[in-house]
Amino acid sequence: MESATLTSKIITIKEANKTTTANGNILIRVKDLQNLTYQIWMTKQDGTQTVAYSALKNLPNDGVGLTVEIACSEQPGNYNGKPVVYRRIVSIKSVVGKAKAINAQSAQQIYKKDDDEKWNRISRGKCKHVFLVEFLKKDMSLADAEPLAEEWAEASMRFLKDEPVPDEADGEADGEAEEEEAPVNEIPF
Repeated sequence: MESATLTSKIITIKEANKTTTANGNILIRVKDLQNLTYQIWMTKQDGTQTVAYSALKNLPNDGVGLTVEIACSEQPGNYNGKPVVYRRIVSIKSVVGKAKAINAQSAQQIYKKDDDEKWNRISRGKCKHVFLVEFLKKDMSLADAEPLAEEWAEASMRFLKDEPVPDEADGEADGEAEEEEAPVNEIPF
């Protein structure tokens, strides 16, 4: 087994759950906003409290919602035949800046925003890929295809706002407002 390395990190504590192991030792599992799990042991092998646990218990609400600087060891391991990384907090150095509490709802909003942005990038890439595949089937150069693929992806990924259609907003009573045709680039397939 490789030796653990000690690193300094700044994390925001999302959860802190106390558990008791099979042999009676108390362990606090701390989860950060990136869903990485860290362990804090309550006592050392000699029975005295660990530095990390002493610091954690002095934080309000076990540090949940606080951004703190920690020293931790990361050690690769094996759990049920799968590779894992065991992260053990050895000290909590300080609260970084003002203690900014978060609640579960704001944490979910952060995840949702990050997740939405990730899926938007993935969808945009898929739009470009499909366009480029069809374009290259026509034996056209990649240099010609790339700008058109960008336009295609942009058009495919636009978001419609929850605003009334301009004709409805102007109060057209007869419903026969003139429609303007949007300029369309000719796609060669």
